[in-house]
Amino acid sequence: MKLERRKEPRSVLQIPILVSETRTGRKIPGVARDASTTGVFFYIDYWPSDAQEVEFRMILPAVGLSKAMHALCKGSVVRVEEDVHGRKTGVAVTLDSYTLEFGSTEPS
Repeated sequence: MKLERRKEPRSVLQIPILVSETRTGRKIPGVARDASTTGVFFYIDYWPSDAQEVEFRMILPAVGLSKAMHALCKGSVVRVEEDVHGRKTGVAVTLDSYTLEFGSTEPS
């Protein structure tokens, strides 16, 4: 039986994400798989190191709103795993901080 270590329940997502690698500033597109108020799991074409600090932007759908909302997040990598198909890297991040802002539907 697998031990659940999450502090908060996760919501299943399939939304675009844009990760900024903090050491180089490189921007890497990906897809968020699930999220909670304390963490996010996403897939990207990059293999970050454990405990690496990352910044990323998620575009939250405009449900009942006139515009999409962006979640601007900062966090630390806690787990990195290969996708079952071997094409993407799965990354679990704990959130250190996030802000919400209204904006366009395109990541910047």
